Amino acid sequence: MAAVGTTKTQFDGSKRLVVQTILMPTEAAGEFTFTIDVSALNNQRFPAVANGNASAIPCVSLSLQKIWYSVSVAAKEDSVSIVGDATADLPYITLHGNGFKDFTNIGGIHNPALGTGGSTGDVIIRSNDGTGATTAGDSISIHMEWLKNY
Repeated sequence: MAAVGTTKTQFDGSKRLVVQTILMPTEAAGEFTFTIDVSALNNQRFPAVANGNASAIPCVSLSLQKIWYSVSVAAKEDSVSIVGDATADLPYITLHGNGFKDFTNIGGIHNPALGTGGSTGDVIIRSNDGTGATTAGDSISIHMEWLKNY
């Protein structure tokens, strides 16, 4: 059985995105992957122009601003990776244990996959490098604040 969890968008504004991921497997081991699809996020809207239509610009990537996390896993080598989606995914950050990180004073961590082959601008949250598994009793909770890039 694959691990079961949820990812909830708590706020999707014109400049900020707040997302929470919770995973608490109760049975057999499994890997998990959640994707934040930037093309599905709210666009930045501008006031109506001369023809009466409002213009909108779609979000193309996300910059990690703040993250609160609790990664309690049975195996010490297990972790959670947050990566930029591309042909060869590139990591934003790897999480172990509990903590809070604030990257706002450096402008956030920009999507490391941008400009590489196959980059979509999406963000993937997954166990280890996508090959690891979670086990019954593991507990993962991640609360993230992102800056939208247009």
